[in-house]
Formats: sequence, structure tokens, C-alpha cells
Amino acid sequence: MRQTILIGFFFMAVLSVCGQSASDSIKVKEGSGTVFQQNGEKLSPQELLSITESNNEAHKEMEIAKINYDVGMTLGFTGGFLVGWPFGRTLTGGDFDWSLAGAGAALIIAGLPFNSSYKKHAKEAARIYNSGFYQAAANKTELNIGLTSHGVGLTVSF
Repeated sequence: MRQTILIGFFFMAVLSVCGQSASDSIKVKEGSGTVFQQNGEKLSPQELLSITESNNEAHKEMEIAKINYDVGMTLGFTGGFLVGWPFGRTLTGGDFDWSLAGAGAALIIAGLPFNSSYKKHAKEAARIYNSGFYQAAANKTELNIGLTSHGVGLTVSF
């Protein structure tokens, strides 16, 4: 009876380690945009940066991604404002300023490569994080069958 209980606890421990590694991984969803998720929740670039701190290589890659994200968003928002301002002026009866709108469009276009670079580096950071996580989880759990202090049995090392 005691052995059955011990074997049951062993299998629950193994299942919890396997289940934890699958749920803690970062998932990349492609659709109308790239979305990063962990445990079903959408992650912001700052959250991705925080999550990857446990893996140095993934964290370095995510730092590059975050810089690209910040630059791209700054250019995109500034460009959007510069394009939107002339439209707002025309709604209030003013003249449309083509030079301002052109400068805004140029900033939006300049931000696109930074957005693309963010996606590339963030996906790579997620890949590195996930591969390191699974490898670490596999290395931490060890099952040995042999002699113990109480006779022959199973030992599990985490």
C-alpha cells in the first residue's frame, strides 16, 4: 500500500513538472499582428523583457527587440500626429499642410523597419527562452532505480 502511494506521488510530481514547462512557455501567435502569450495572457514588450531575465541569451535578444520597439513606436506615433494635425486643421476650416503630412508619412515609413526588427528579435528571444526552459526542466528531473537506504527502490531528484 505504501509503495502504491509513493508511486502515485512520483507520477504526480513528474506530471506537474511537465505541465509547468508547457504552460510557462511563451507562445507566438501570428494573425493580423504578432502576439506573444504566456498562460493565455497577452504579453507586452516590457513583460517579455521581464520574463526572459532568467535566461541571459534570451534576455539580451529581448533587450534588442525592446529598443527597436521603442524607436519604432516613437517614430510611428510622431508620424501619426504629424499626419493627423493637418486633417484636424482642415476640419476647423484651415488649409491642409502637405509638408507636415509628408513629414509624418516619412516618419511612419521610417518606423516600419524597427517594427519588423522588433518582431524578429522578440520571436528569437521567445524561441531561446522556450528551448532553454524545456532543457532546464529536463535536466532538473532525474529518476533512478536502484539501492536506497531502505532497500531497492525509486529515487527522484529535482
